[in-house]
Amino acid sequence: MDKGLPKWTIQIPLAYNDGSEVPRVILDQILDEIFVLSNGFQVSAPIDGAFRMSDGTKIVEKMLPISLGVQEENVPDLEKMAAKFAAILHQESLYLERTGGMMYFIPPLPSTPAETTDDSEVLKARTKATGGEDR
Repeated sequence: MDKGLPKWTIQIPLAYNDGSEVPRVILDQILDEIFVLSNGFQVSAPIDGAFRMSDGTKIVEKMLPISLGVQEENVPDLEKMAAKFAAILHQESLYLERTGGMMYFIPPLPSTPAETTDDSEVLKARTKATGGEDR
């Protein structure tokens, strides 16, 4: 069973400080780098984040929160990666949080003939549970 990994959240701005949108190709490169470092990640819906710039200006921007699991020995690499992303995105700083939680990647139980069902049984059960609505 997976022992779990400390959970971290990094928030990636969706626009540069001048208001122009971060290109999708840049976001994809960031996600690829996060995947290489971590054992997996979860992208949540964009949120608003407020930050005080070094000159005291308040900035509110849309951020993409990404949760990832990182082994303790890779935390310095995570911090370097966040600093690299801050440079690429022209940010004074980037939000990085150790959440205190743990991430687990749980594999399925081995199936036995008594536990397996065919797709038609699953579809019938889903249809019954949703009142006939396909979700």
